[in-house]
Amino acid sequence: HRSPGVAFSQTVHPNGTPIYSARIIPLRGSWVEFATDINFVMYVYIDRRKKFPATTLLRALNFASDEEILNLFDLVEDIQVRKVKIEEYIGRTIASDVFDMSTGEIFLTKDSILTEEDVERLNEAEVDTLKLIKSDAGPDHDLIVNTLKKDSSHTREEALFAIYRQLRSGEAPDVETAEGLIEKLFFNDKRYDLGDVGRHRMNDKLKLDIPETTTILTVEDIISIMKYII
Repeated sequence: HRSPGVAFSQTVHPNGTPIYSARIIPLRGSWVEFATDINFVMYVYIDRRKKFPATTLLRALNFASDEEILNLFDLVEDIQVRKVKIEEYIGRTIASDVFDMSTGEIFLTKDSILTEEDVERLNEAEVDTLKLIKSDAGPDHDLIVNTLKKDSSHTREEALFAIYRQLRSGEAPDVETAEGLIEKLFFNDKRYDLGDVGRHRMNDKLKLDIPETTTILTVEDIISIMKYII
């Protein structure tokens, strides 16, 4: 019997890629595991059976947009177009759509790469700020960027329904039912219990100060576990 709490491990795939994982073990309730794969995408596994991208879970927990998720991991950099040498940012990834204030049209789209041509157009357009994905984050921080690319959901509702389909193999009749399933999985003390020891070990490992009387999972636990893996 594994002691309740969170346990991290690292293995090496036969192709040489390191695989990182975190398993949350409760006294009572579903086992949850976060794990990376050979493509540096992070997945969530529920009861070792169903899996979906970790960012789908974050969306379902109210971090609905890509930008909110990127900000959660400090991966967005605001560039003041008129105050920097914008040429130095060629090749960087755009974190959110850029609008030309004079026309109201989308000038650069999210996930596109800043090109020389874009820079020339920027000098003429009414664009004050660019949000770019931080480049000094290193390949491991690309875990979140890569996972967002794998994530087929784009809104909280889509994420809730995607998780419901995985766990119940059918469409949820409404958002409330899909929300209820996630609530029962992690946040309901009748269904889920880390126990005093589990909460103490979780707080200790992740440097959290969640009250030891809180023996369900919290959103803070989930985010901290993902940050620990990164």
